[in-house]
Amino acid sequence: MKSLRKTLKELLVLFLDFQPQAIDEVKRVQKVLRALRVLNYLDLSRIKLDKKISTSFSNFRSKINADLWENWVVRRVMYGFHIFQDDQEYTTKIYSDLLGFIKNVMPIPEHIEEFPLHRAVIERKLFKIRQICIGDDCNFFHIHIDQPDLLGNTALMLAVKLKLHDEVQVLIDHGADPKYRLSNLMPSPIEFAIAMEDKALLKKLVVGYHQNLHSSWNDNIEDFAETLISIPDFSIRMKWECISKFIPFLKKFTPSDEYYIVKKGNKLKIDLTLIGWEQLRAKRGRVSLLFDGDFYRVIAIDHDKNTSRELFTDLSIEQIEKHTDELLKNKKFSGDLLFSNCSVLKKKSWRGLNQHEIIENFPCDEYSVSCSLALTFKKRQVLIEKELSKIQSFEEYFSICQKDCHRSLMLTSKLEKNTNKHIKANLWCAENFPIKITDLMPLLDLLASVSQKAKRFHEFLSSNQMFYNIGFPLKAKIPLMLTVTALIAFKELRIEGIEDSEFDFEGKIAYGMVSCLEIPHQISSYESEYSEQIILEDSTFIGPKLALLPTPQLQNDSEEESTIPSGPKPFAEESREKLKLVESRSLIMGKVKIYLESLPKSSNDIDIVI
Repeated sequence: MKSLRKTLKELLVLFLDFQPQAIDEVKRVQKVLRALRVLNYLDLSRIKLDKKISTSFSNFRSKINADLWENWVVRRVMYGFHIFQDDQEYTTKIYSDLLGFIKNVMPIPEHIEEFPLHRAVIERKLFKIRQICIGDDCNFFHIHIDQPDLLGNTALMLAVKLKLHDEVQVLIDHGADPKYRLSNLMPSPIEFAIAMEDKALLKKLVVGYHQNLHSSWNDNIEDFAETLISIPDFSIRMKWECISKFIPFLKKFTPSDEYYIVKKGNKLKIDLTLIGWEQLRAKRGRVSLLFDGDFYRVIAIDHDKNTSRELFTDLSIEQIEKHTDELLKNKKFSGDLLFSNCSVLKKKSWRGLNQHEIIENFPCDEYSVSCSLALTFKKRQVLIEKELSKIQSFEEYFSICQKDCHRSLMLTSKLEKNTNKHIKANLWCAENFPIKITDLMPLLDLLASVSQKAKRFHEFLSSNQMFYNIGFPLKAKIPLMLTVTALIAFKELRIEGIEDSEFDFEGKIAYGMVSCLEIPHQISSYESEYSEQIILEDSTFIGPKLALLPTPQLQNDSEEESTIPSGPKPFAEESREKLKLVESRSLIMGKVKIYLESLPKSSNDIDIVI
């Protein structure tokens, strides 16, 4: 039998050559590649495989630390080494096994003993659920947390149907997917909770969904930073607005904005002014989104309010309540948007010649883009199995699975509205533009992992690769109505002379951060001997959250309270050290109590802004 290290290298080559067809497959391939690379760096030469799975399990655990062992892909690879050890083609067998995970076509077992997670859920064994999820059971360390049963139910879906809140929480904490479904005809756990109108259960699933998004972002953040470095430095402005030749003052009551995009090294900044829309009036402000590749974080900076907060962190209780209420309010309908029959053709003049135009000193060819758009609204109907609430044992549930395994759990959806449109748009593309669409695809890969809209746009470009060969679109006109057209234009490109000052926000970004598990819904304050106060703003959080700490500004006693200062002061270093105490106490007590001693008399209050 070949060595484990040689097999890992062969698997790496096979998966590096694999071409994923969808963004979900891209994410799973990246998970597999990361796990294989980490295993390849470990010293696995002394691992001995045994006929007994318990012995092999002990050998695996002696070489692989607990954090890495919690990665299901790592456990599945090691399980493949064990079960295929006598097979001459065991590298191919492991590859095929992981390929099923990538394509989401994992085989469904038919034996009752192959569903230990489902059994633990029905028997209400919380410790057993956790033990299986982290791979601490020698007989079931290969079980995937989202493994469906014969009815298509994952362990999380089963816990939702049985309204087992504690079991749902444990599964969510270990990465169960609240939006997993075996097929499009079946509901996801979130949809089922909406149908049952169980708000408390739905909150847990919403939190779990956002935790998965956060985890996906963290998994890909380093690749995002490396991709930024490979793209040439540039700055450009992108303007979008609605125009019409027949409707006066259209810009007054339609959204519009101008983005200023700057990229240098591993840093990216986007300035924007449209921050909301209320009663047909645009809400304007001055906001910057900054990605810092040195610290792997995305920060939103409000220049008007002098505040900053980190994105892709856990939701506050207010946000969870808002998202939950929106889901329950719109529970009866689901929408779908599909593009098809897309074609891109060069536009001809009346003499049959290609049409050209000079835009921003770049010669552009004009293209006509046409595609069909299907917008479908369906009424969501979920069949709730009443017999599941009566089951007393896992054997009884498994007999139901065998009896009704071919029954659909989603009733036929009643079509509410179906709209088909044929859209024609115009593009002006420059072939010699320094930035290519292919340069932006890795960035879309990452954004698609956390944004449904970016995911659809990524899939649209991937399925219509004709856009890769026509150059970069400097201008686009897309008809929205008979007399209204959306205009998108790029201008003021710079590829040289990008200054570091573009990313200097004069102290508006925190120099210290505090990680909180829970903050009580109240204002905590401590008055020092100098009658100065450290104020924690009224806020509540679920899960680990980063709070950004603006640097205080030194001032005279006679001066009024001012805005956030322009740079770090020696006090910031002292604040960082003492805020570490806050983090350690929050992990133990579940709340924050700030006890800072001997503050400088001239220091401002510290506002922890979320």
